[in-house]
Amino acid sequence: MISKEDGQILHILDVIVGPRLNAMRLQIGDFVSETRMRGGSVSFVTIDDGLLISDWACDTLYSLDYRGVLKPVAIRKPLAHEMKPCLRLHIKGDSGRFVFFLSSLLPDVIGRGGPSIENRRYAYDRQEHKIVTPRFVLADDPSGTVWHGEHWGNQFGAYMVCELKTEDLYAAYREKKLNGRLSEIAATLKEDDNPVLMVVSNSEQK
Repeated sequence: MISKEDGQILHILDVIVGPRLNAMRLQIGDFVSETRMRGGSVSFVTIDDGLLISDWACDTLYSLDYRGVLKPVAIRKPLAHEMKPCLRLHIKGDSGRFVFFLSSLLPDVIGRGGPSIENRRYAYDRQEHKIVTPRFVLADDPSGTVWHGEHWGNQFGAYMVCELKTEDLYAAYREKKLNGRLSEIAATLKEDDNPVLMVVSNSEQK
């Protein structure tokens, strides 16, 4: 970890990363070649008391608190580079009771008209000690017209930031499908306004 101010090394993390998992087989017509994804997974996610650290090639996913204490959150079995088909995994967030994960299952060959990457979001329930598929419900949108519970949005700090499409809000308001504060916001919108950003706090452990 490097200081943003002067570039000095602040901390070296004892994190072991296995063989890279950015290679994919790509088919175009009858031709099959190997391609590589640029960039990487979301390796750092901030939470209330530190960071969540993960990488597609990591067999262990970690948390790092602000005291510099590194702890394992989950351990992959089989190892990341041994799993067939390839499953890329990283941590999406932590609400205290739930640890949220995002996985991407890659088929053997990706090509036009063939199988595609399968993304899945799920969570580990620390209280019930099991994997669950969470679904969030927005009280001001009980019918799920503008926000689907299985869509978590992007993680920023201890919150999730979700984008609500203005055209969906505009239509739902006129069909009287919204309640409370969301209805008040939608009443001020025009159909071509910018999207509305909704911040979802993880402090309510439900």
